[in-house]
Amino acid sequence: MHKRDGMKRGKGLTRRDFLKTTGAAGIAVGATMGFPAILKYARGETPIKIGVPAALSGTASLLGAEFRDASILAAEHVNAEGGILGRKVEVIVRDTAGTAAGASTRAKELIESDKVDFMAGGNLGHEGLAIHEQTFPRKMIYMANTMSDPIPAVPTFSKYTFHPDLAPFMMGNVVGRFVAEKLGRRWYFLIGDYAWGWQNYDGFSRVLKEYKGENLGVSPHPVGTKDFSPYIGKIMAAKPEVLIQVAPGFDQVNSWKQLREFGAFEKMHIVTALFMPGTIWAVGAEVVMGGYGGATFYWEAPETKPMSDLFEKRFGRPPTDDALSQYESVRELCDAAKRANSLDSEKIIEALEDHHFKWAKTEEWWRGCDHQCIQDVYILKPKMPKRKYDCFEIIGQIGGEKIARTCEEQGHKKDAKGKWIRYQ
Repeated sequence: MHKRDGMKRGKGLTRRDFLKTTGAAGIAVGATMGFPAILKYARGETPIKIGVPAALSGTASLLGAEFRDASILAAEHVNAEGGILGRKVEVIVRDTAGTAAGASTRAKELIESDKVDFMAGGNLGHEGLAIHEQTFPRKMIYMANTMSDPIPAVPTFSKYTFHPDLAPFMMGNVVGRFVAEKLGRRWYFLIGDYAWGWQNYDGFSRVLKEYKGENLGVSPHPVGTKDFSPYIGKIMAAKPEVLIQVAPGFDQVNSWKQLREFGAFEKMHIVTALFMPGTIWAVGAEVVMGGYGGATFYWEAPETKPMSDLFEKRFGRPPTDDALSQYESVRELCDAAKRANSLDSEKIIEALEDHHFKWAKTEEWWRGCDHQCIQDVYILKPKMPKRKYDCFEIIGQIGGEKIARTCEEQGHKKDAKGKWIRYQ
């Protein structure tokens, strides 16, 4: 029998058969189109993307480079451990130039063009706020790794944003207690005239009031000031026991150099809220010799050195506190996704809240009410280095929830069932 005859004589194609056939074809087409993506996920070819907005140019470029390198190292370590949910992690770094506008634009690009799953970064406070405004409306988890008082507080707070770094108030609170107990209680303030400076000032001021000290005056100065002599004249005339200097980077270096030229180190203690090690490495430890300051990490601390050694081996220098905090931010995001066994934001929030962890320093934890990372702060005193980077000694360590504002002070409230109310 000819095949053609057999076909002709066979059973005719009914409507049901047609629907079965075309339905099967439709499923086959869908499967053919869908399988490559599914197989990519199974083989880990479609990475989980973490966006890293960082100041790779501009006045904060040293900080941006630290964020970039730490993010790369964290992703390498996660991938060496098998990635997340069978998929590799990829970090995508974008240059914010250290501005709020740049941070907002880069964050939007990372979300809309690069299709990132999470965000971690933002070196400066205004950058963090700008990125936060892009992420929380999209219900994207963001590790706002910047010193900011508003981010963990109502009304800015969002349940989708976590705050790995210290709030500036916390730095002032910690360093201020050390100063009041060890160095004296008659203070003068030299403050960078922007949000970070004044937020630190709030912390110092609260401590000074608590210890019944005396505020002899405040001299705010613009960021990027070259000549500090007009301010130093006022400081010397006030005759404080302690000068509190609050401005990082080259403002710190320039002011301390000129204070030394005026003989201030012989007449008072000089204290800064935060030592910026990258800047100090660049200019030499002798600039800050004789002073005191705070730090969220110290690369020579016993609990930090193993991680520091890995970083130095990879990049040829030890990590700054910015790098270590960013490393922890990426690791915590990835670890939370593993514990949640999901990329769903709500499940990751649940995995992070009140979670205790230890990556590169003493134990830390995410406070459930405001997502502030509760951690230790080191008090450092400069020393002449035995090697290039070993330029401080730890003379104090203060930490715990006592250094932060309370949840209620941050504006957080509980509902009738005792759960924290989430406003956005």
